[in-house]
Amino acid sequence: MATGGTVTNSGLNIMLDRTFNGSPTRSVISTYKVGSGTTTPAAGDTDLEIPVPLDGTEAVDDCETDNWTDDTDTDSALNNSTYKEGSNSISLEKDDTNGTAYGVFKTTTSRDFTSKTLFVWLYITDTTDLVASGTAVTIRFGSDASNYYYYNVNISSLSNGWNLIYFTSATATGTTGSPVIGSCDYSRILLNTDLAADTIAADRIMMDDWKLASSDDFTGSYETSYPSFDYTNNELEIQCRVTATQANNYAVSEFGLFNTDGTVLCYSHDVFTAISKTSTEEIIFIAKSRLRLV
Repeated sequence: MATGGTVTNSGLNIMLDRTFNGSPTRSVISTYKVGSGTTTPAAGDTDLEIPVPLDGTEAVDDCETDNWTDDTDTDSALNNSTYKEGSNSISLEKDDTNGTAYGVFKTTTSRDFTSKTLFVWLYITDTTDLVASGTAVTIRFGSDASNYYYYNVNISSLSNGWNLIYFTSATATGTTGSPVIGSCDYSRILLNTDLAADTIAADRIMMDDWKLASSDDFTGSYETSYPSFDYTNNELEIQCRVTATQANNYAVSEFGLFNTDGTVLCYSHDVFTAISKTSTEEIIFIAKSRLRLV
């Protein structure tokens, strides 16, 4: 995993604008995000690699009840030993040999998908249970079985263990029909095998925690009394706290500072050894910027 940090090109432009422009066009840096990305930060970064929500998300389905409808080759059941939130996940067993695809679907809580990100957790014991190449998983989210957004996940993007699948209406692979984005209550997951004869035992693949995140669910504010200024050493310090109720169940491995422009600008991006965030801990980030003559 890469580690390191940088002030971005946007960050440098914010400093120039706020310092020398009598009528600045860029807002001050006042918020932060955390994420699960692992790529080395670069000056051209405009966001974190994989931002994760802090709080305020909307549940689509918590996977605490086994009430999804099974496809012909599918047998779903609760799993209370491997889960991301709550006390259960839903095991997705392929127990018959009628086709290569199998999955479940449900009429979920109606949600407005406008300018939001859908998150789904998927646990895979061994990716070799699925296709050797190509699309291994498809998520559908829309207004009914004929009108939905869909997102395909290539097997090369998946790994053994928990995988976070996420997309927006803009990043979806495509649409079928004409989904009503303001009232999406149709959720479906499909998994693909190489052969119809392939079966996958119970508790080898589990899904959990379908939810939506709005843009403001990703951002947090500084701790009270920050930023603090040290004019002797030309240094600025910012402190940000991820509380016990925020970003739980994510591997937090990146941090960034942002402003609040209409198109939000990323000031800095840092990547570090991942912290598995749970409700028993808080994370405090201390970000320092120092100006020096060269």
